[in-house]
Amino acid sequence: MPRLPELNRREELAPNALHVFDDIVRARGKVANSYAVMLHAPMLVDRIVKLATNIRFESTLSRLTLELIALTVCAELDNQYEIGVHTPSALQAGVDPMALEAIKAKASLDAVSEDIRVAVDCARELISTHRLSDDSFGAAHCMFGDQGVVEFIGAVGFYSMLSLMQNALQVRSQDS
Repeated sequence: MPRLPELNRREELAPNALHVFDDIVRARGKVANSYAVMLHAPMLVDRIVKLATNIRFESTLSRLTLELIALTVCAELDNQYEIGVHTPSALQAGVDPMALEAIKAKASLDAVSEDIRVAVDCARELISTHRLSDDSFGAAHCMFGDQGVVEFIGAVGFYSMLSLMQNALQVRSQDS
């Protein structure tokens, strides 16, 4: 049960939130549970949605890498909401089901390709130590380049923020 009411009907909103609601519906077709709870702070959720759009649809990182980041961060931070959102997308992007289960279980990833190992290991390291070692940064930089490594770190930060917000607000899953 969410800690704040979900504002998923336009008539429930304050006038300063209407354009945000309309923008979300126009871009995504509906206001998801997460955003419905966050609409209590309309300017903040407006920026979150814009950043989400940039990370998910305008990044130079591959869809596979972005899904690995989302799943890894959300698994490490115990965010079941976002894991539910990203599991189907990750499978469509080509994440092997066994790797997906290992990420969710926070288990080691044996016999996976280097691109998967680098993405998962770097995301895990950032979450657990709040830094990247020189070796990890070097591997990520080699794989993603200057812009890509910055986008990678930014995506880890974004999904961390989203996880903390969703966990603290107790956002209910999409199917409940």
